[in-house]
Amino acid sequence: MPTTVSPDSVTLYYDAMAASPPEIATEVLGAIIGNMPNLREGLLALDIPKHTINSDRSETDPGAAAAHELKVRVMSHVGHFCMLDDPATFNTVLREILKDMIYNDYLQNKSRP
Repeated sequence: MPTTVSPDSVTLYYDAMAASPPEIATEVLGAIIGNMPNLREGLLALDIPKHTINSDRSETDPGAAAAHELKVRVMSHVGHFCMLDDPATFNTVLREILKDMIYNDYLQNKSRP
């Protein structure tokens, strides 16, 4: 898996997204939600730690995150697509999250017979 994205790929992606009318995104999102009415409830019911990796340019509601036991990691100097803006840092943060999840699961299972 590559750890970097070429600037040409990023430009192509952003240009394609920017050229699409907003109605398309709204329609697609509606279709996704309409086809999976219990998606939100299903995600909230998962019995695993929940994490989000956000940009420091987007507001994150700490109260809402805490209410849903969502752990927030914030990346600086990136936009909405932080995985494209800084893939190396994103992968490092994601790797830390996965290591924590695996280690915590190990500790929980270690104490079980």
